[in-house]
Amino acid sequence: MKNRIATVLCLCIFFLGASCKKEADELTMESKLASKCTFDERKTVGKFNNEQGTVTYLQDYDVYMIIGGNPSDNMPAGTLEPCNLPEGFKKDRLKVIFSGELKQTYSTEYRLGWPLKLTEIKLAEN
Repeated sequence: MKNRIATVLCLCIFFLGASCKKEADELTMESKLASKCTFDERKTVGKFNNEQGTVTYLQDYDVYMIIGGNPSDNMPAGTLEPCNLPEGFKKDRLKVIFSGELKQTYSTEYRLGWPLKLTEIKLAEN
């Protein structure tokens, strides 16, 4: 009887620990970003480092953008179009901290936001 109770207790502790770890991982989610990006061929015109932003879904265009960034040294703030946003971060109104390379735009194109290749992204602490 004592062995059965000990076994059940050990299993409960194991599963509770695993679920707590999963929740902690989700709260501190950091991405492993794709090394390839559709903007790779473009010149890097600036960099963002640990900027706060909000992931926003534009339903009419079926695209996720990051709203944020602080303008400095002629860097734009506003709508950024990341080419390598991980699936885990594709959630409307998700607060994030991100770093990345701002890529050039061409005068002949219309974009919803500034092209951005993310180098790091994680959930913002509330």
